Amino acid sequence: MPASKVAGIRLRLAHFSAPYRQRLTESGASFCGFLREHQISTKTLEKGSAQLLDQLLDEFVNHLHQHRSRRKGILRVAKHAILFVQTVRPDVRGLLKTCWTTVKAWQEQEPSQLRAPMPLVLMMAMLCKARLIGLNAGPGANQQKLLVFSALTGLAFFGLLRPGELLNLTREDVEIPNQLSLGLPCVTVRIRKPKNFRQLGHAQFAVVKQPDICNWITWVYEHAKPGQPLLASWCKCFSCSL
Repeated sequence: MPASKVAGIRLRLAHFSAPYRQRLTESGASFCGFLREHQISTKTLEKGSAQLLDQLLDEFVNHLHQHRSRRKGILRVAKHAILFVQTVRPDVRGLLKTCWTTVKAWQEQEPSQLRAPMPLVLMMAMLCKARLIGLNAGPGANQQKLLVFSALTGLAFFGLLRPGELLNLTREDVEIPNQLSLGLPCVTVRIRKPKNFRQLGHAQFAVVKQPDICNWITWVYEHAKPGQPLLASWCKCFSCSL
């Protein structure tokens, strides 16, 4: 491989963090080892067409799937091998559809594993700290920014919202306590474009009943404009404070 291309690959890899870069290179080495075992030149990575790479990667993913019981975390190797090829060959990004379809099918067969949540004590400490700093900052953009941030962080925690789902929330996606709920603390959130729509469907909702968070979300809701993301007021204040 020409020195200029090697330098370009190193430059693209340097953009990533060290742990992620290590996962990419190790998975790429596994794919290269698979090519050598099948007497296929590793130069295919440099000169092969997108269709050929897609086919070889699909065979590699199926090979790993057949031997998945021998090694833990082997699905991650399959995904990072494809990502490594896309890093080496940016021109094939978006064209490796067959291998990605196989990876997704494999991923859907795997049992779901819930990640350990942040301890409640730590979350409440963060919220209280943000509110104290905001209140001590005095009236203005900085105060509103921190108060809105703390309210939405609490909503994301108790509603189990992903960052992308929180960013997509608009005023119309939130139903605050009203006469229908008899004044009980209950905020209902509609989730747009959920990540796990294949398992749970496109229409998903989250319900938060923590009284303090419900009161703060009601305050954020009342200050948001129709069609405006709930984070818009925070982002606007943040830009004003720069």
